[in-house]
Amino acid sequence: MANDKSNALATLKEVSDGILFKSNIPESKGVLVKQMVIDGYRELNLTVSSEGRIRQLFTMDDNYIIELPDDFLVMYDIYVPYDNAIWSLTRRKEIPIVTETELGAEVIPEEWGGGEDIPHGTGIYYQRTGGRNLEGYYTIDEEKRRIHFRNIDRSEVLLDYGTSGVNRTETTYIPMQIKPALEAYVMMEASAYDIIPIKYHELHKRRYETQKDILRILDFNFTAFTDTVWETMNGSYRR
Repeated sequence: MANDKSNALATLKEVSDGILFKSNIPESKGVLVKQMVIDGYRELNLTVSSEGRIRQLFTMDDNYIIELPDDFLVMYDIYVPYDNAIWSLTRRKEIPIVTETELGAEVIPEEWGGGEDIPHGTGIYYQRTGGRNLEGYYTIDEEKRRIHFRNIDRSEVLLDYGTSGVNRTETTYIPMQIKPALEAYVMMEASAYDIIPIKYHELHKRRYETQKDILRILDFNFTAFTDTVWETMNGSYRR
């Protein structure tokens, strides 16, 4: 059946209940185990698995600013379309994140550039400056959770970012290939917090590292690897 997810996916609750069933952890620790499953899933999505990776279109406001999505944890890249493909923007820490309110509207002060492009300088050959990205730049204001852009001629960009993978409003489904690593993570943490004997901590830590290595192998795409190798080859000198 199209809606039958039992073969490839397990709910967060099913994973938690399975750990309680197979381990010596008392059922009274069920809420704690569920939180460990969430923590482990978040860690795996940010370090090993691509399940928490999202690519989504966002539109900036008149100040070239985009509010970070609520589920944002880490930025992998930002793209714009270029020659029927995507082009990565460059992160520039020099972009000021200063705004002020003027006549009830948020604006970028003129003394902080007024939102104008960052000049690339002039010159030819060896006089030209390097590090240019003609499609644009960005910087992230972590405190206010938003992105500021410069030198960009479009309002819509593609954000490639990482999330925890946990849905707080709907059922969270966890791929079955991640389940063994999650189980090892929870047992490792349970031993670290003395929920089960701490003497088993190193055992479960080794199991966790082994399961992460397995996930890396599963995520490895040999075709993508060989394509990357071929891209580096050229019939003449390449600069």
